[in-house]
Amino acid sequence: MPKLTVKIEKSDPQNLEFDLEGSDQTLANALVDELRQDPHVTFAAYRVAHPLLGVPTIRVSTDGSETPLEAVKKASGKLTEVFKKLMEDANGIERGRALAPQRHPRHPFICEDCVTTPRTNAVTNSFKINSFI
Repeated sequence: MPKLTVKIEKSDPQNLEFDLEGSDQTLANALVDELRQDPHVTFAAYRVAHPLLGVPTIRVSTDGSETPLEAVKKASGKLTEVFKKLMEDANGIERGRALAPQRHPRHPFICEDCVTTPRTNAVTNSFKINSFI
């Protein structure tokens, strides 16, 4: 796994621009998407100066109630939680606790509006399937 290095290009109390060396657009896209969920972030985007170099530069601006660095730390923490949950689910699949859809408790097929998960037996609307098992 390549080493990730954060290189600060520009910084002031409401703006931050940094490079994610050792990363590609995948991490930059996820981070920017999470930053855009923050109500104090007024601008979040990334760019890649040259496709062969592949080093994303992320720019973040805030309204001043939090610094851009605080917003990046908060967004990174949320992404960490998402990836931890993904790892837990993947480990569960390896141990035989499949997350595949199950038959609904009230009828013998997977309906368009509801799917149950075996871990919680809860009805969810995560995806829709129109087929009999």
